Amino acid sequence: MEGADRIRSRLKNPLTLETIREIGHGAFGKVFLMRDPQDRCEYAVKIESESADVPQLAYEFKVYRKLMGVPGVPLAYALWSQDNSTHMAMQVLGPSLEKCLSKITQWDVVHWIFPKALSIIESVHTRTFLHRDIKPENLLTGPGGLDGREVFLVDYGLCKRFRMQTHDHIPYREGKRLTGTVRYASIHTHLGEEQSRRDDLESLGYVMVYLIKRKLPWMNAGGASKKEQHERIMSLKIKTSLEDLCKDLPPAFLPYFRHVRSLSFDQTPDYALLRGFFVTNLG
Repeated sequence: MEGADRIRSRLKNPLTLETIREIGHGAFGKVFLMRDPQDRCEYAVKIESESADVPQLAYEFKVYRKLMGVPGVPLAYALWSQDNSTHMAMQVLGPSLEKCLSKITQWDVVHWIFPKALSIIESVHTRTFLHRDIKPENLLTGPGGLDGREVFLVDYGLCKRFRMQTHDHIPYREGKRLTGTVRYASIHTHLGEEQSRRDDLESLGYVMVYLIKRKLPWMNAGGASKKEQHERIMSLKIKTSLEDLCKDLPPAFLPYFRHVRSLSFDQTPDYALLRGFFVTNLG
C-alpha cells in the first residue's frame, strides 16, 4: 500500500492525462483508463458531469481519503474539474465480479471472495462508514483478475456515516427512500428503515448467493411499473425462507444469514464469528 506522501507526489498535472480507452460506465458517468505522458503511470479516471442531478464524485473522493489505508479500498489520487465535468483519478484495478461471473467457482466464493469482502466491509464500518450499495459490479478484482485472488470494494457515492460526531449511533428512522440496488437491498431497506451495518452484510450475503447460483429467487420479478416491481421483489425476499435461500449452498451460508438477520439496528455484528463460519463449516 502506498503511503500518503507517495500519493501526494503523484499526478501533479492531471490536465495532461491521455485517454487510452473506456473501461466502465454507470448512472454516475464513465470511467476511462488514462496515462500520464511524463511518467507513463496509468489511472482509472471516473468522470461525472457538473450538471448531474445528484453530484456525488466530490463527496466520494472525500470518503476515499478518509478510508485511505484500508486494505481492499482502492487509492484515490486526485480530484479536479475539466471540460464541465468533475474527474477523479484512482488506482487501476481488474474487472468486476459481475464481469467475471462465468469464471467464478463456488470454491472461489467460499475460500477467498466472501471472507475478503467481509473483512473490507468490517474495516469500512470501523471507520464509521456504511457502503449502502454492495453489489457484484462494485466488487472488483485486482489487476491480476481472479487468479490474483484480490478483491476491492469501490463506489462510495452512496456511503454514509453511521456514527455522529458525538460517537453516538445515528437514530433509527422509518419512511426512508430505498438507497442502493434493489436486487441486493436488505429487507429493512425495502421497508423504508434507516440503514445500518446489518444491511451492508445482508446485501453482501445476497451477492455471494448470486455468485454461486447465478440467480436469486426474486430476479425477474416483473411488474407493470418500477414501484410494483420493487414491491414484488420485497415480497419475495420476505417470503423466501433462509433454508430455501441457502439450499444447495455450502453450510456456512445459513448461519451467516441467521446472524445478520438477527442483528438489531445499532448492534455491532460479530465479524469474527461470520468469518469463522467459512473456516469450520465449508462442507
